[in-house]
Amino acid sequence: MNKELLRIALKYIEKGYTYEDLKWGDDLYDASEEDKETCLSYYEDIQEEGCKWARKQLKNE
Repeated sequence: MNKELLRIALKYIEKGYTYEDLKWGDDLYDASEEDKETCLSYYEDIQEEGCKWARKQLKNE
């Protein structure tokens, strides 16, 4: 798990930004396609599992 990308996805969720905001936002502007897909996947995971789950993932690794 890439903690930096998970943090970015969590930030977007907590601020109420959409999937599209994340996809085209400054945080992923210079990211590789692989990193973008990973971060967008984390965004979807957080939507399903919740912010508490994401914070736990960040703390555990």
